[in-house]
Amino acid sequence: MKINILTAWIVLSVVLVLGGCSDTSYLDSAESGDVPEEDTNDSIEDQPVEAGSSLYVQVAGAVIHPGVYELDEGSRVFQAIEAAGGLSDDADDRTLNQASAVSDGDKIYVQTYDEAVVSNNEAASAVSGDEDLVNINTAGTDELKTLSGIGESKAASIISYRDSHSGFKSVDELTQVDGIGDATLNKIRDMITI
Repeated sequence: MKINILTAWIVLSVVLVLGGCSDTSYLDSAESGDVPEEDTNDSIEDQPVEAGSSLYVQVAGAVIHPGVYELDEGSRVFQAIEAAGGLSDDADDRTLNQASAVSDGDKIYVQTYDEAVVSNNEAASAVSGDEDLVNINTAGTDELKTLSGIGESKAASIISYRDSHSGFKSVDELTQVDGIGDATLNKIRDMITI
């Protein structure tokens, strides 16, 4: 009986001694589930940049140094322009809101005065769209005769009506002229203005 107890103590002592000599004990490896340790030797450059800490904006047009600039999150248009060296002498920033916030990937384009004039003229033409329309309050006989269904006598009637009524107040009033009904008006509606 004493030998069995002594043998058990010896075996237990040997197991404990051998277990303590290894790098990882049996209990440690069982608890960890043999999961490999993380590699903590990554450099800071290899780690992702914190989301939202900076953003990139392209600044183009009438600035000193056009290009792509890294800015802090929450930056404004004026800060992007400053990063690009500021406005050039021919910059027209009248329509540019320099106080507005920029977002990652934005492109800020600063027009020159010449570009602003051209774009303003194009916008005015697009809005008016009246260049090719016949103004029934100012057109002469020959111009009125260019309209579908309007001949010499109807053109004269249009001019007579507008003279006696101080001009047309609307395009629809054209049906008040003798010889011009809804069918004629519908044919020329898209070609006339007042």
